[in-house]
Amino acid sequence: VLVPAGTIINPLEKLPFTQAVIVFDPLDHEQLLLVDKKLNEIKELYPRITLIATRFDKENGWESYKDITNRFDSPVFKLTSDIHSRFGLRFVPSVITAESNIFVIEELASVTEEVSK
Repeated sequence: VLVPAGTIINPLEKLPFTQAVIVFDPLDHEQLLLVDKKLNEIKELYPRITLIATRFDKENGWESYKDITNRFDSPVFKLTSDIHSRFGLRFVPSVITAESNIFVIEELASVTEEVSK
């Protein structure tokens, strides 16, 4: 037996979470502007950033994805239902970080939009 049944393990106690995860809607112009504005400030605090999009432009497909990755010079991942539920995301844009052994979710001000499944 590695761990007895019912044992609660906080992975943040074993391995620190030293990055920031930014969840946003790249099809919302105001959210893009807000992420642009906050990105440098976030990068100063967290050298590793993961960008997650709530949706992509299906009509423009690959071109739309390339535009957003080029804009941020970084890959952009699709928000999965697992991430959505695990962090209890309700509004975007949001930044997920950790302090000590708890996750912190900060909703960026002024243009928050409810996340739909």
